[in-house]
Formats: sequence, structure tokens, C-alpha cells
Amino acid sequence: MSSLVCSKARIHLDAIRVLKDELVEGYENLFALHSSAGPEAFLAKKRFLEHEMNELKKEIWSGFYLSRIPESVEKKTDYTVVQTLTGHTESVSVLQVLPDGSIVSGGYDTVLRIWQPDREGVYTSKRAFEQHPRHIHVLQVLLGGKIILGGAGDTFKICEPDGEGSYRETLVLEGPASNNPVLQALPDGRIVSGGWDGTLQIWERTEGGAYVIRQTLKRHMRSINAMQVLFDGRIISGDGDGTLKIWERANDGEYVIKQTLPDYGGSVNTLQVFPDGRIVSGGSGIKIWKCDDEGIYTLSHVLTQAQGGHTNAVLALRVLPDGRIVSGGYDNTMKIWEYNKKDDTYTVIQTLEGHTGGITCLQVLSDGRIVSGSWDKTIKIWDGKRADS
Repeated sequence: MSSLVCSKARIHLDAIRVLKDELVEGYENLFALHSSAGPEAFLAKKRFLEHEMNELKKEIWSGFYLSRIPESVEKKTDYTVVQTLTGHTESVSVLQVLPDGSIVSGGYDTVLRIWQPDREGVYTSKRAFEQHPRHIHVLQVLLGGKIILGGAGDTFKICEPDGEGSYRETLVLEGPASNNPVLQALPDGRIVSGGWDGTLQIWERTEGGAYVIRQTLKRHMRSINAMQVLFDGRIISGDGDGTLKIWERANDGEYVIKQTLPDYGGSVNTLQVFPDGRIVSGGSGIKIWKCDDEGIYTLSHVLTQAQGGHTNAVLALRVLPDGRIVSGGYDNTMKIWEYNKKDDTYTVIQTLEGHTGGITCLQVLSDGRIVSGSWDKTIKIWDGKRADS
């Protein structure tokens, strides 16, 4: 980690500590205020402290969220394939990028592969983990360099680097069976999973180190296909009938429904979140949801084939800090969408063709390269020319 990143992290942490100390002192003096200044002053101070507490929560969660995406991505145009990675013997279903720039991939061949770049940025593979009994459908990078993976079945595995370029299993999470699970990690150590039965599970780690399910959320009518975590800690889940649900943690620690976004047709296959909190969902087209000051979402944009979009379902999405969207579809293509602030529209600035199967997963590197995985069993690295602006 660079000294600049460490310096930013220390400043962020110091600011959180100052706010926390102010909150502790404020709550200690709160009830004394009720006796000395009356109920109106008490309620005003209480509302102020609650507001500051929410701001503290946002600081903590946003620091975690922003650490998972590149702070900036070099803008490029005219993308072409610069490398095709072969090695998987079945469809590639998941991709992640490690802090050192390595790529981790998994798929229907049950093998987790690590692709390491050389000085020229050319990737080569090392077979890393072959013990998962079924296809790998879930892959997330945890704090500290660990990863969690899962597939069809009832287990997730947490693995850590073995010091030799591979991973070793350190913990197994036993849960409900799921054919196509989804999973996200939270900054406080909890894990959220979901799957075909329409339920979400909140996992917490015990003092002994094992994970147990503390809460099961049952509000979806169809399978849960996609999930993300907002910067303020709320959870977004999307299901097979096109419905999105936003879950909020109540004061008692239990998650409850904050909002249900209506069905606009078709399954929700993929979800992403912009740094400013907007949600992007992919299925029968792409939908963008904006958030008001009260945390309520409304539909702002619908991107379809009529605007140059995909001719079939959208399977994968990535969002960039500058507002661009990269999408991958069942139609074997990728689209790069750019926002035009003047007329509040998105347009396709390039269609990328090269895969012979649907695009199932996407990542974007900080140098602007795009990484795509496909049903055609390959991973492709795309690079372009530096944009003028």
C-alpha cells in the first residue's frame, strides 16, 4: 500500500475518532440538559446527535466501500483485445482483482485461478484452488487478502494466501442450499448471502471464529440473483421477477425493508453502485436509480436496445468513478456507456466484440483496461488509447 493511501486512511480515521469523541461527550451531557434547559432543548440536542451519529456511520461505511473500487480510472477509447486468457475448461462465472493487480477467476470447472501480471502487464495463470466440489458462482475479496468463494450447494469457503501464490482453506460456512448464490461482505465482519429460495442470510462471526446465521430475511418471491451494499450500510437485493429491495439495519440490529423498487419487467441479473449512491441494475436493459436526501430511490434512466444497447439480457455491469458504465450481455458483446450532462442522457460510445459466449463478469483496472469473463471459457483483457479528456 502506498504512503499516500496510508496517509489518506490515517486522516480519515482521525476524523472519525474526533467525531466519535464528540458524540460520546454529547450523549453524556444529554440528560443533564433535559433537567437544566427543558424538553425542547433536550429534543433539539438529541436530533443533532442522531444526525451526527448517522454521519459517523456513513464515514465508516464509505471508507470501506470506496476502498473496494479504484479511486480513479484512466479514461481510454477505441478498445481492442490485447490478451485472451485460456485455462478454464468450462464457463467463467466470476472475476475479482486483488490489491497487487492479480486477477482471480472461477467458473463451472470448480477451479479458482490466479492470473499474475508481469512488468509489461501480460497475465499468466497458476492453478490455485481445486477443492470446491461444484461450480464457483461466488467470489469476493475480504479485508486482509482473504477471499470467500461458493457455488451450487450449501457451503462457502474462506481462504487465505498460503505464501506461495495460492490459497488454503481456513473456514467453512454451512448454510441453506442454493443453486446460484450471491454474497457480499460487510466492513464490520458480517457476511450477507442469498439464493434461489428468495431469502437473505446475515452471518456473524462468533468469539470462537465460526460464522453463524443471525437473521434470515424472507421478502423476495423469486430467486435472488444479485446483491450489493450501499456506502451507508444498506443492502440492495434483486430477484428473478425484476424487483429490487433495499434493507436497512434498525436500532435493534435487525434488518428491515426500507423500500421496494417496483418490477419494470425481466429478471435482475446484476447490480452495481456508483460512488454517489446511485444504483445500476441490469436485466432486460439497464436501469439507473437515483437517491433523494431522505434515502428514497426513484428510477431516473432506462437504457435499452433503442439507444444502442444489448439485443438480449444484460448479465454483468461495472461503473467507473467518472460516470461511465461498462455492460456485458447475453448477446456476446460489451458496451461502454457515457453520460452527457447537458441533455441528461447515456449513449453507447463503443461496442466491444470478441467473445463467442455471453459476458458473465467484468472488472476494470485502474489503468483503464477492462477484464471480461465469458461462457466461452475465456477471459479477455481489453485496452485502448488514452482519451484527450
